[in-house]
Amino acid sequence: MEKQLINQKNLEIIDTKSLSELKDEHFRLSRELEEREIRFVQLSQREEILKKQELLLKKQAHDLNESITSKHVALENVQRQTEEIVKEFITQVNTALDKNKHMFETKEETAERKRKMRKEREERRQTYLKLKGEVGALLLFKEYQECVIAELERVEAPYN
Repeated sequence: MEKQLINQKNLEIIDTKSLSELKDEHFRLSRELEEREIRFVQLSQREEILKKQELLLKKQAHDLNESITSKHVALENVQRQTEEIVKEFITQVNTALDKNKHMFETKEETAERKRKMRKEREERRQTYLKLKGEVGALLLFKEYQECVIAELERVEAPYN
């Protein structure tokens, strides 16, 4: 009985729609199914690519963080060494100046000593400026590294 009702409904559908309309609809539905399958495959591939990119970005962030850490340690070592060199240099200069105070000099010797002192002072000043410039550059690099770390943390935040 149920079979007869289903057959009767199918016949009614066939009667209301022509065979060509049914073929057209079947073709349209088949094409839509194919397009959806293609879109699904594309989305799956895109998802895989995004996962690989995410892993690559995490690895790069980790490597960059390690690099920044090692450079930060190197910067601290250079700063410490620079401070030690400057302190030793100041001590040597003060010792040399103390030794020269007790000597008696003629006017020419005094003038010569002053020329030498000016020359040494200028050399010390140049050395100091050079060291100060290097320390300044390292401090700027350290600030840059901190900015990069902050940017990496900001970029990684959505993935964590």
